[in-house]
Amino acid sequence: MTKYLYNNSILNLDNVGRTPATTMEEIEKNGIAPKNCWDAHVWIEIENADKTIEKIIDYNEKKLKKSIGIGKKNKLLYRPFDINLQKQLHKKSYTNYKNVVKKTAMDYLDEEEYEEWKNTMINETGHCFHRVYLLFEDMIRDKKYENKKIKIRYGSLGYIKNGSPFWEFG
Repeated sequence: MTKYLYNNSILNLDNVGRTPATTMEEIEKNGIAPKNCWDAHVWIEIENADKTIEKIIDYNEKKLKKSIGIGKKNKLLYRPFDINLQKQLHKKSYTNYKNVVKKTAMDYLDEEEYEEWKNTMINETGHCFHRVYLLFEDMIRDKKYENKKIKIRYGSLGYIKNGSPFWEFG
């Protein structure tokens, strides 16, 4: 049995569906165009003091389901990658975010345009790698999260289909 995150709790299921990615090469190779669109998903977890997950922060569930073409009744399922693979993904994606995406946006957009760009990254699906860093930066400054552990997680996003997990990303 393998453990998955499901409705903010742990669910044990047989590992049905694709085998999780174990290398950057797999994630890069199986991504869709453009080249930097990887076969992975990223979200934020808020962890309690006892290391249980209080909440998963991801896109609006209705928008996310619509973007991957699943029905309203399907429940989303999250499977974090191995911690070493998550570290590799973080290193590559944060470097891209900080040095290219955010810097370019800040250098070429006025304040109003930057806020519009930021809102698009946060609210429209398809920008999960940039979205988590924007949210994370806001959350670590927010007093409401000062006693919480906020983690960025990289992994697979899927849903339950006919009683088994089906992996859409990762």
